[in-house]
Amino acid sequence: MHFTTNFLVITLAFVAVFSQAGRSHKAYRAKWPPTVNIGDGLTHQAIPDVDGGFVQSYRFNGIRYGTPNGRFSLALPTWSSKNKRSKHKERPMSIGSGPGFSKCPQATPNWILDNEAFLRAFIANQSTEGYSFRNGSQNLSLPIQIPEDETEDCLFLDVIVPKRIWDTTKAHPEKGFAPVIVYIHGGGFTSGDKGSHQDMNSLLADSVKVNSQGAILVLINYRLGIFGFLSGDPSIMSNAGLIDQRMALSWIQKNIQKFGGDRFRVTVMGEEAGAASILHHITAPTLSKKILPQVLHRFDHSPQDPFRSAIIQSPAFQPLVESQAIATLNTVLKMARTITGKPVKNVSDLRALSYKTLYTINAAIVYASPLGSYTFGPTIDYSSNSYVPDFPLRRLDSGEFNKGVSILVGHGINEGLFYTSHTSGTIKGFQTHLANMFPTLSERDLIYITNTIYNRPISVDNSHESIAGAAEVMGEIFVDCNVYYLMEKIENSYGYYFKTSPAIQGPLLADIIFGNPTSLNAIGDHVANKFRRKLLQFAMLAEEGAQAATLREYDSSGSVLLVSNAGFEGYIDDPSKTERQCHYWAEASYETGS
Repeated sequence: MHFTTNFLVITLAFVAVFSQAGRSHKAYRAKWPPTVNIGDGLTHQAIPDVDGGFVQSYRFNGIRYGTPNGRFSLALPTWSSKNKRSKHKERPMSIGSGPGFSKCPQATPNWILDNEAFLRAFIANQSTEGYSFRNGSQNLSLPIQIPEDETEDCLFLDVIVPKRIWDTTKAHPEKGFAPVIVYIHGGGFTSGDKGSHQDMNSLLADSVKVNSQGAILVLINYRLGIFGFLSGDPSIMSNAGLIDQRMALSWIQKNIQKFGGDRFRVTVMGEEAGAASILHHITAPTLSKKILPQVLHRFDHSPQDPFRSAIIQSPAFQPLVESQAIATLNTVLKMARTITGKPVKNVSDLRALSYKTLYTINAAIVYASPLGSYTFGPTIDYSSNSYVPDFPLRRLDSGEFNKGVSILVGHGINEGLFYTSHTSGTIKGFQTHLANMFPTLSERDLIYITNTIYNRPISVDNSHESIAGAAEVMGEIFVDCNVYYLMEKIENSYGYYFKTSPAIQGPLLADIIFGNPTSLNAIGDHVANKFRRKLLQFAMLAEEGAQAATLREYDSSGSVLLVSNAGFEGYIDDPSKTERQCHYWAEASYETGS
């Protein structure tokens, strides 16, 4: 009797659970295609399996996180009560044309195009005689045809959700939410967009191997060039492009759980300008009622903590000060007068120009940038509402940074070659190149840097060895000192160093993460796959990530993982650890030229 009763109870319970599961699953499947209501009157539908890859996923493309609020101004977040256009959303492009529709206006320096042949010859140890770099302003063809997908209204992001995460978190939210990876594109703060890397198969497939469900990926646009990094006047919101990124991170804090993501497990990842952006976010002041209160959302779990960890590859940028910003603004106004034939005298006149005219001005100025420079980028702003109140090196040195973040930082050989002039092998050529890069440095500074700070084989013959010595200096200024100070000053830090052949500074991290090896960064599929898994373990597994990835903490040993074409070769002393030189650049008097 007891057996019969117990069997009946168990059977009925099983039927009830099974029926409930069926109803829950049926209710979830009834919503097709997958749809998210993010509030503010916005509903977004996914494009399923747009890649047709190994891991089924849903793409939510072109989600607005900010709305233009006038040129050179702070954008309005979608949650702002002042945002009158919040119901406008971007239409996705057709499959095969890239995820999302809009990208921010693009521009590329001419020296990048000219530099490629020189770089290939140099790394092949061939003669570099006869290479020259044209004056970009003389070669830009006007008028410019603006691509249809480049627009000022470009503050959108894409969310890519593996089907496993979507199904599990919708049917069983009590099981928890998935880790989130935010990729910030590079491009020198003048080019790039959220659709730069469209093939997510490798990343999604390996993320599933790390924790069975996988990770959610978020890709963002932010304003570039003159549209995002013009400054030099009190009426301009300086570093607007960086603040766009910070606004996107606040949007993620507010909304990512609706996609199945855990807002407490967000990792940001970037390379070159994207990595330099993360460096600036780590050293930015805490958002408050006095500092950019519009950007801060109540869902931020900490005003300074929109992400838990960061993967930072080659954080490269040119330090810019107020005097340079003012000079650039004057150059912009002069170019505007040349192109329009009208008396464009101030920022108000700039704001009144047509989009096509401003696009042309931006393209012309960036095109003519001195070798190694992009003209626009993060600029020091000493105002009370500033997001970049000082150089990141100085803020790291003084303890003014986000101390709760864990970081994995990497760089590689020949980082500085990309920024080195073909004539930098002579003392005169080296000093001229430095003066072009840092116009506020005095002649005394240049002599001191050449004769005292650095002991490189820079001579009078412009030999291959001399150019390599100049490239080492450029690498320390633009990348290595940023890497060293990050790992030295932040407690939870881990490092790696790429020593591959052939290799130059370039989109190495992107090639590894997205599985797109290039001819200049031929690390090899086997090593790339192993390293991608290590990066994802660090990003996805919270406090256990570094342990799972078998990474050694930087701490007092100052050692980093060596990665070569052969694979992982153990730990070596950090090549970026040049204390004397980095201390000089952290304390250099860029502003005064003293």
